[in-house]
Amino acid sequence: MNTTPDPMRSRKHTAWGKAKIVDWTLIILSALAFLVIMWIPHITITAIIIVTSIFLIGILGLFIVQSPNDTNPYLDENGTAV
Repeated sequence: MNTTPDPMRSRKHTAWGKAKIVDWTLIILSALAFLVIMWIPHITITAIIIVTSIFLIGILGLFIVQSPNDTNPYLDENGTAV
């Protein structure tokens, strides 16, 4: 039995963490919207471009809301997941 406490479980959701949740929700919803509107014949190309742009903003947002390497206990000194 592992008696070492999990440091990720004891973390509270900060504004940074909530921004990550919002960002991932934006990505998932825009990807689903893209899959839906892609197959509807009367949707204009403008709608597809808008949904794709929102998806790309979500992906770029991941780089903004990423955690620093020193706060993630599952990374070694080189930033590699262990």
